[in-house]
Amino acid sequence: MAETITDVDGRVLETEKLDLLGELDLIEIAGAVASGNARWMAIATLCACVRKIDGVPLPFPQDRKSLRLVISKVGPAGMVALIKAFQVDIPDVDAGAAEMEIAKN
Repeated sequence: MAETITDVDGRVLETEKLDLLGELDLIEIAGAVASGNARWMAIATLCACVRKIDGVPLPFPQDRKSLRLVISKVGPAGMVALIKAFQVDIPDVDAGAAEMEIAKN
């Protein structure tokens, strides 16, 4: 089921949780080493859930290069919004501190 999230920059992110095949595709993109890294996979999974930003489609990543593009488009403000919306605990990422850092800039 799709969910709409607004980040602190006012961007609207339309998200959809990954199904099992999407999760497997993401693990394949990650590769053996990165798929075992909880922080890497949490960030990649959250960003791969974003289907549109401000109504502009964001296709599911097909490889590491396109995954990096998705992550860069989501950006820090989008990541904070995703963490809060999905209530995810990412190792070494404090959403509150990240939000304060975004607000300072």
